[in-house]
Amino acid sequence: MGQVQGKDRMLWAYCKSYVRGGKSAFGVAAIFNKTKKRILLVLFLTVKVRIILTGQTCGLESDLPLPASKGTSWLRCTGQDCGTRHFWVSRLPANLGFRTVPLQTAHVRRPFLRAMADTEANLLRHFPLLLPQNREKTVYEGFISAQGRDFHLRIVLPKDQQLKKARLLCSWQLKNILNEYHQVVQQRMKHSPDLMSFMMELKIILEAALKNKQELYVQPPSCSFCKDLLTEIGAIGWDKLACVDTSFTTIKLKADDASGRKHLITVKLKAKSSLVNVYSQFSAALETLKAFWDVMDEIDEKTWVLEPEKPPRSATARRIALGHDVSINIEVDPRHPTMLPEFCFLGADHVTKPLGMRLSGNIHLWDPENSLLQNLKDVLEIDFPARTVLEKSDFSMDCGICYARHLNGAIPDQVCNNPQCGQLFHQMCLYEWLRGLSSSRQSFNVFFGECPYCSKPITLKMSGRKP
Repeated sequence: MGQVQGKDRMLWAYCKSYVRGGKSAFGVAAIFNKTKKRILLVLFLTVKVRIILTGQTCGLESDLPLPASKGTSWLRCTGQDCGTRHFWVSRLPANLGFRTVPLQTAHVRRPFLRAMADTEANLLRHFPLLLPQNREKTVYEGFISAQGRDFHLRIVLPKDQQLKKARLLCSWQLKNILNEYHQVVQQRMKHSPDLMSFMMELKIILEAALKNKQELYVQPPSCSFCKDLLTEIGAIGWDKLACVDTSFTTIKLKADDASGRKHLITVKLKAKSSLVNVYSQFSAALETLKAFWDVMDEIDEKTWVLEPEKPPRSATARRIALGHDVSINIEVDPRHPTMLPEFCFLGADHVTKPLGMRLSGNIHLWDPENSLLQNLKDVLEIDFPARTVLEKSDFSMDCGICYARHLNGAIPDQVCNNPQCGQLFHQMCLYEWLRGLSSSRQSFNVFFGECPYCSKPITLKMSGRKP
């Protein structure tokens, strides 16, 4: 027999392998447990490991699968007096011969059943509301407590009780809280050695998640707060109330400006907020924006607005059709709506250049006392066509490369200058197209190449950094 060095309960084996046809058929090993003075005979097969015991019975499991892709496999002793809980058995090569091979052990210092009982006792002590649902103890169901609240859960373990293949089923409340921590929970479950360790990790994650969701535990408003709020709503007028949440902290109020336009404001109340004061500020802000909305409404009613199709009250930009495949994009300042806006012409050069020359020559005609639309007519010397005059087919508003109108919030603003083409492109699409052509060239931030449609020369000037 081989000698065991040290005080640890190491296992040693005498191993002999047999060769059939150049391949290892099986090997026999005698395992000696020094502490319990027993000899175990181990039969090594190519796909399985069979344990044959001689001497006293210690209930060692047999026919344990040995994965073909690995050289080791777990063995478990179920005997009451056996000192080994888990140990590895190494697959032996065919040419090993007769020699002493040390087996890697877990160095367990307590019996398996006692350790298992201690684990179950700790689980029951820390999580008394989580109980096994079957004799095999592969299904646990109950509650986990955190910050004074109980959450229902169910854990289903595989037969080998490895947590990496376990399933965690939560109530809708617990699932909602742990939604942002799904990957963390899966990682902890995969690396936890036993159920007790995983439950401790899960409780830590749950407590951290609850601290980050303080809004779930907002205290209900006091009676005095509700009384004062109802009094203020009555002073404003109940017809001005659109909706209020259950906690009386978020209120939506509606108001009409001088032109009859309807507006909504969402108010998040604090303990010392005055709803009457907030509503008066809201009404004053509506009055200051009246001129801006008058200007935008006139443009929407008397021109053909290409973008946006359904503009909200907060939209300050409009893309207005001027003629066949030519339009103007304006950006209006809400504080000074009748002043000269920021704008750019979209279309081929042979169409937009005359408009730019008119603007430069007539800029002195801009009168802030007139409406924005009237000033544009005077400066550009044109009448804006209405939607009923032009047809939608007169405008090819989709990109000629990606065939979409919007790309990351941008509209096609690059045009082929060929009068027979005039195709629109997104700046990013045209940039990628020209960059892929071997015949294209670049000078600083200007790219030169061919149009994807007509193959005529096309130029792209990049504004700022590359997309």
